[in-house]
Amino acid sequence: MKKKKIIFIFFISNFLLYSEVINIVKEKQIPYKISVGSFFQHFGRKLDNDLTQYKTYTVKDNILLDKNGKEVGKLEKDEKLFIVLEDKKIEVKEILNYIIFNEKNEKIGKVKLDKDGNIENILLIVNENGDFFERKGLLIDGKDWYAPKNGVCYVFWRVPVEESFITAEFNLGKLYKINKIVVRGQNLSGMYGVSKVKIFVSKDGIIFNELKSTEEISQPESGKWFVEFPNLDIDAKFVRITGFAKENKYLDLTECEIWGE
Repeated sequence: MKKKKIIFIFFISNFLLYSEVINIVKEKQIPYKISVGSFFQHFGRKLDNDLTQYKTYTVKDNILLDKNGKEVGKLEKDEKLFIVLEDKKIEVKEILNYIIFNEKNEKIGKVKLDKDGNIENILLIVNENGDFFERKGLLIDGKDWYAPKNGVCYVFWRVPVEESFITAEFNLGKLYKINKIVVRGQNLSGMYGVSKVKIFVSKDGIIFNELKSTEEISQPESGKWFVEFPNLDIDAKFVRITGFAKENKYLDLTECEIWGE
């Protein structure tokens, strides 16, 4: 009987340990990548929240044209599909959910289709994540107030609200059951303001789905604010948190919390 009790207690203790809910990014010190909307515009970087840099080609009658309309390559189709570009011939093994994979099953880009389902644009990866940087601390240090080198802050002047965003992407390293996400920020004056926050999740880092969005954010003209997304109950390995500034305002994100088991 004593032996059975010991086994039962061991099983229960391990179950509780496994199911403990923690702030994953803080406890595991998960580094993250930052993408900023209009701030990167003048440097030729993406504004589509993708965190991947592409070079886009228009397809016309299987001819690849660059942004100036110059012929730079072609599509060859027999039993397989090839992209011929700058004397390089790339075999397209498959196009899955608009993502292009080569014969080595590597993600090399994506396509955009016209209304008839034909390839309209090809976007090839130039340097995946090469122009974005990882940060440690800051948004995961447990501090939800602004101080020098704490938080991520940018100003968005004279640009559309949809381009006035800051995105933090977290690679959790493995699938976690996500229970809750909290985003915190601070308005230092009336020149600051957040318009909405969106959450995206992915299991493979390729296809991201919008999980939640809020545009009803209670915030002071000067002081802290936060948005909480509770009761998520979803499995994810990658999480993107995007905050959008109000028109012609600064946006300061100070902390991201991802709670899970």
